[in-house]
Amino acid sequence: MSLAIPLAVKEDGATISAKDAQKNQGLFKCFGCGENLTLRKGEQRQHHFAHQKNSECKGGESIEHKYAKYLISHYLNKWNFIDEITGKNVLFDCHQAIEELFINPFRLDVGVLNEQNNCVAAIEVFHTHRVDDEKFEELTKKQIKVIEVKAFVIIDCFEKDTLTLWFVDQEEKKKHDEKERIEKEEQVKKQEEETKALNLQYQDYNEYIERLNEESMKEKWNTEKEIQANKLAICKMNRIKQQEENALIQKEKTSKMIMQAKEVQLKKLQKKEQKSTNHSASQRLLSFSKESKLQLVDNPNFERQKQMIKQMNDWQNKNS
Repeated sequence: MSLAIPLAVKEDGATISAKDAQKNQGLFKCFGCGENLTLRKGEQRQHHFAHQKNSECKGGESIEHKYAKYLISHYLNKWNFIDEITGKNVLFDCHQAIEELFINPFRLDVGVLNEQNNCVAAIEVFHTHRVDDEKFEELTKKQIKVIEVKAFVIIDCFEKDTLTLWFVDQEEKKKHDEKERIEKEEQVKKQEEETKALNLQYQDYNEYIERLNEESMKEKWNTEKEIQANKLAICKMNRIKQQEENALIQKEKTSKMIMQAKEVQLKKLQKKEQKSTNHSASQRLLSFSKESKLQLVDNPNFERQKQMIKQMNDWQNKNS
């Protein structure tokens, strides 16, 4: 299948699109390989140029790039260029558009001139590589607005008859980026201040928790110390109480032993006194009996007295 090409070169070297070309205008040649092209303007497919059969030309970036520049330069006044940053329609004094305009030391894809033939804008068509910084800065210094648009976007918009191109104004982008950078720095600074404040709060909180822990540990230590002191006091009181009880028991034992000793001693004394008493009584009885015996010889109641002496001797023997 032959490649559909939107743009060709006429015999006089001018560029022409398939949409504007007529078959009676002569030969049309390919931008890329220079081979003859056939104009096809049917009703079903879009108007285009095609290579002859068995052609090895693949078209590619060169044709698309040239076609895009052609569309910009020939229909410039019909295009709307909208800045993606600001959303505004970029309007400039356009009197003439020239492809490959040379502005020392650069060559512009499409240069836009005003009525005084001063270049006021440069429209750069690109596939992958944008305008380098050096070219952009030099053109900006010369007050030439740089507009970058992708080639396939230009072709697609033209074929769909929506002649509005969104582009990024690098100058506005720099302002926007600078604004974003400042805002980001301010935001970072604010976040750092908030983080610092939070860290201080966190540090204060940690110190507060540490103080609470210290106070809690101190209180706990004091409580444990107090409990230990109470335990020691209770132990001391119990020991004193036990000592008092032991002393009381010992006192009772001593008193009991003293009482028992006194009782023993008393019994001994009583027994001794009893013996002494009995001995005295015996002596008296013995004396009495002797005297009585002497008296009984002449006593008419001798038998009775004799009986009484016998009873006394029996009692004495019993208690001795």
